[in-house]
Amino acid sequence: MASRVLHAAILVGPISAVGHAQARPSLVLTAGRRVTQEGFSRLASVRQLSDRSILAVDSKEDRLLHILQDGSVVSISRVGDGPGDYRGVGKLVPMTADSTLVESRGNGRWLLLHGGKVVGSINRRREGTLAGATPSLLGAHGNRIFETHAVSFASAERERLYRALNNADSLSVVAWQRGNEGRPDTLVTLRGRFRGIGRVKRGGGPGGGEVLWEVGNPLDVQEQAVILPDGGFAVARLSPFRVEWYDASGRLRRSTLLPPEAEPLTRSARAQLFARFRASALRAGISSEQVPGWPTELPPFHNDALFVTPDGEVAIRRLRLAADSSEVYELVGVDSDHRRLVVGPGERLIGFGPRHAFLAVRDRDDLEYLEMRPWANPSGRLVR
Repeated sequence: MASRVLHAAILVGPISAVGHAQARPSLVLTAGRRVTQEGFSRLASVRQLSDRSILAVDSKEDRLLHILQDGSVVSISRVGDGPGDYRGVGKLVPMTADSTLVESRGNGRWLLLHGGKVVGSINRRREGTLAGATPSLLGAHGNRIFETHAVSFASAERERLYRALNNADSLSVVAWQRGNEGRPDTLVTLRGRFRGIGRVKRGGGPGGGEVLWEVGNPLDVQEQAVILPDGGFAVARLSPFRVEWYDASGRLRRSTLLPPEAEPLTRSARAQLFARFRASALRAGISSEQVPGWPTELPPFHNDALFVTPDGEVAIRRLRLAADSSEVYELVGVDSDHRRLVVGPGERLIGFGPRHAFLAVRDRDDLEYLEMRPWANPSGRLVR
């Protein structure tokens, strides 16, 4: 065990403490209620306001929504490039009071909402060397905004890669103050998603010609960060699987090693994952063996895997081989024991309010419904 701790310390530099998380029995949420009777295609982010209404994002339909207390659903703004419009709506980030930043990476801006209304926007499209690699909105604390930026792209593919965060092999967490965008602080570097591109020609193009498919590995998982209630942040690292805890200045406070529980990736497992995450390429006749970058073991977590609970723990969504299995989330606190949250098949955690967890629950018609369920703190008591 001591050698593993030493290995982690060498990887991440000076550490005030290195801990090994010990798992408690799994936490299962009690029954809750549907927030609205309207079904959605793919719920991606939620944010509860002080009047208990809810902002939500349906990423598949590219909809920004306000769910009122009576369950009615109101669309906010529209898809477009005009003032107050969005395109490719993503994460909802709480600001002070009922203000919210909305990620709109398709047109390179963050919308600013107050309640359910657009009141402004911030242009975040990056120009120059990494043109097209618009940052990803990570979080906020007061007027300090955190983003993920592309740092580098794979040198062998540089001239042929589309400049997007998904194709970066190195990322950085950057913070800046509203009103002083020109002086950002770079806080920490992350491993990016890029594992190589499979380029395969298939028929079906105009006039019977061929189409060049560029297919990335379905396990192109990147390291991720999440902003904590005190203005610090946590980073989930891939190898070894651990959570690093940083203060607001970017100083490493602690590192918590987690059990990897890695599943070996057999040829049949790779085919199963390719069918699950790259269905359109499979239908075009492309196989998992034509895509580079397969790891020998299943990565420990998904992309977009991190949440912060009402108690300040980090929840990490584990990557499971079986698509129809229960979802497992590691719950890790900087000074608390490790525990787990398990939600049933067809259920997926998408965020937290002050006293509730919000889940997307999929039905037999492949629609998702938003449910809220009471949250229990680390002692097992429900938050009141």
